[in-house]
Amino acid sequence: AGMGAALDRLQRHAQASELEPANTPPAAFLALAAAQLPLTLLAIALLGLPPLWTHVALIAHAGHLAGFLLSLAIGSCFLFDITGEVVFAACLWWAYRTVSVAAAAARSTLSPSDAGAASAVDDRVALVLTMLAIWVVRLGAFLFGRILVRGSDWRFDKLATARAYSLFGWVSQATWVVVSGACVWALCSEQAARGGGAPLWASPLDGVGFALWAAGLAVEVVADHQKFTATRAVRSGGHRRWFDDGLWRYSRHPNFLGENVLWLGTALLCAGGCARPWAAAVSAAWSPLFLSLTSLMLLEKRLDARWGGAAAYEAYKRRTPVLLPRLLPWL
Repeated sequence: AGMGAALDRLQRHAQASELEPANTPPAAFLALAAAQLPLTLLAIALLGLPPLWTHVALIAHAGHLAGFLLSLAIGSCFLFDITGEVVFAACLWWAYRTVSVAAAAARSTLSPSDAGAASAVDDRVALVLTMLAIWVVRLGAFLFGRILVRGSDWRFDKLATARAYSLFGWVSQATWVVVSGACVWALCSEQAARGGGAPLWASPLDGVGFALWAAGLAVEVVADHQKFTATRAVRSGGHRRWFDDGLWRYSRHPNFLGENVLWLGTALLCAGGCARPWAAAVSAAWSPLFLSLTSLMLLEKRLDARWGGAAAYEAYKRRTPVLLPRLLPWL
């Protein structure tokens, strides 16, 4: 019902309208890739956002352009996932640097005693950046380790089939970095501009946000571990059966569920410290939207192509929601 059904309908619609080399000319992919950074910078300018946003956009796109060129040189896109995580980590570091430089400038105007008592980074900013550093290092290590063990990934093999299509994929991941982290860039911009917002834990939503982040991370870690442990010896795309053990009995994609909950918690925690609550809403909404249109959709499409119509598989789909477990029947 509700949100879960809407996401399922969205990903099924995305399956039917997926852009791929078989149905989209290279010129269209090139145009879609070329438009993303200018449109991002235009939106930043129109919204009057601080320089940190522009810096993040340039770092994200430069990093992914480098990744794309490297993929052409080595003839493989196996570094696609780890590039996204490394670039995200670089943007987090730049956000921390922006806040630190602003705080140092502010302390330089204070008396020695006041400057010594002043914090370099607001507690809320420090916590959020630490949370996301933990997330990005864990996810990057897992994804890179997985492809090293398996030797290939069918998604990246497909991405490497056409250069224009590949460029579109790399650029889209750069846009993912910018939009996903909207709540973080807003929070850090606020601290850099005016020295911080509401004290951490001043609102019950801070505790709720941190709890959701921790729960989401735990679900993602457990789901990834369960599936990888059971299928690590199987060649990418070579599974003889869909995986439905552990958390995967309750959701067809519990790792993505954990990711969405994690970002919802992060957004709530950021919202308490910035004057742009819409940025928190963007981060919270972007995670399920982007996953439904990309990774989740691609996996569902592949599963349907292999086992769609089989009685046992169709029964599994009927009893197991695509994302939100039936433990939450009102969603």
